[in-house]
Amino acid sequence: MFATPTLHTGGAGLARRTAALCRSSGSQSHRQGKCAGNAWFALKEDRPAFFAGIWVPDRTSIRKLKDGETTDDLFAFLTCDPNAEVAEIHTTAMPVILTEPDDWEEWLVKPWTDAKSLQGPLPAGSLEVIE
Repeated sequence: MFATPTLHTGGAGLARRTAALCRSSGSQSHRQGKCAGNAWFALKEDRPAFFAGIWVPDRTSIRKLKDGETTDDLFAFLTCDPNAEVAEIHTTAMPVILTEPDDWEEWLVKPWTDAKSLQGPLPAGSLEVIE
């Protein structure tokens, strides 16, 4: 995965959403019940796409006992059921990938009641295995 510009929205006490630009996405391959390394997927069309995510800046917590309390910026990508291409390799989940400018805006600025509808897989045929 290559994530470069990241867009943030939200403020204190509000859901904080992020959209990270992506060119490809990796998924651990589970063929024939065995871990078989990573498979990489990319959009078939040459167009921008973003992972939908959540960010929490300056979160103070204990993430590792040996490090004790630290303050970190935390990021997580949303996942959903896999589409047809990903399900052949990884049956559990895939990242939520936003490919339409209207969806980017909806994810970043609309209320959760609207934006949650974006948490779904890309249509079958949208991705190809690149590695």
